[in-house]
Amino acid sequence: MTVQNVYPAKDFSVQVQTLRKYIHDALGWDYEPNIGAPTILMPLRAAGIVTTLSGRFDFRGRVRGHAFDNQSFELFDVTAAKMTRPNIGQYRNMNQLSDMSFIMGEPVDAEDMAMFDASYSERRGFQGVVISLPHHSQFMGRTIIRRDMGKLNPPVIQDLKRVGFASSVFEKTFEVFSDDQVEARFLITPDFMERLIVFSDDYMGRNVQCGFMGDKFHVTVDIDDRFDFSRDLNSANYQDASTSIINEIGGIFYLLEKMQTLQARVGAKGSEAVDAERGAYYKALMDTLIPAVKASSDKFSTVSKVFQDMENDLPLFCESLHGMLLPRF
Repeated sequence: MTVQNVYPAKDFSVQVQTLRKYIHDALGWDYEPNIGAPTILMPLRAAGIVTTLSGRFDFRGRVRGHAFDNQSFELFDVTAAKMTRPNIGQYRNMNQLSDMSFIMGEPVDAEDMAMFDASYSERRGFQGVVISLPHHSQFMGRTIIRRDMGKLNPPVIQDLKRVGFASSVFEKTFEVFSDDQVEARFLITPDFMERLIVFSDDYMGRNVQCGFMGDKFHVTVDIDDRFDFSRDLNSANYQDASTSIINEIGGIFYLLEKMQTLQARVGAKGSEAVDAERGAYYKALMDTLIPAVKASSDKFSTVSKVFQDMENDLPLFCESLHGMLLPRF
């Protein structure tokens, strides 16, 4: 028997969010499903790093806590809001001017209408996560790293001027803009450039862009709906929801490892040793999390074979999960 048999799917979303919060809490993290815009969003949008054609964003959750080496982090699930379908008859064509602007004039024909509908879902803008971590070096200025746009690269963004680097490989992939040329070169070391290039070749990092602002290192990863903190709200049962959330947390582990790798200092141990230690840390967390959640799910299934009282069963499962996870972390 699935949850839908005894509990409306629309209400089960609350149960899944509670389950997600328990799992994050066991890791010592704070998960919040209902949040406002992160303070860094507007500077990132002004820099052209996150975009929205509708002029709005949806914020589907925030995770914050401490990662490897007790480094604090914040991760936001950010998605450009869907466009409100305009009265197509008011517009002459679909040429975009800026964000969501069109040339007004005569009604468009049926072919233009079809083209608009076909691409409607593809013109939303940014859909991914924004990760913020403290940086090990102090800095006062603003530096951003955008994907290279070839001849479309602007010479100046806001008051940030282009910064050139000797690495031809880096220059082919990224463009750097800063209000302090010296500080930008201090932050973007040859080792950092090499690591960023490697991550940009990764599927998860294929659209990576960065910003050094406000004493923090901000990374945006445009990865479609890979991190959608609301996608499993209609899960059929707690086991399915648990699996989805575990996969989600595994993705967070992966991104945190990569983000910390980008700004890692070599130190006395050497970069390879630190990278190995960091990777082992996240693998150990995942190896502990998976069996603990499964064991708790199995226990819950045994105790409650039929979902007769969902309001009572949810605390039973969550308390069981919470009690089994906390000692392990």
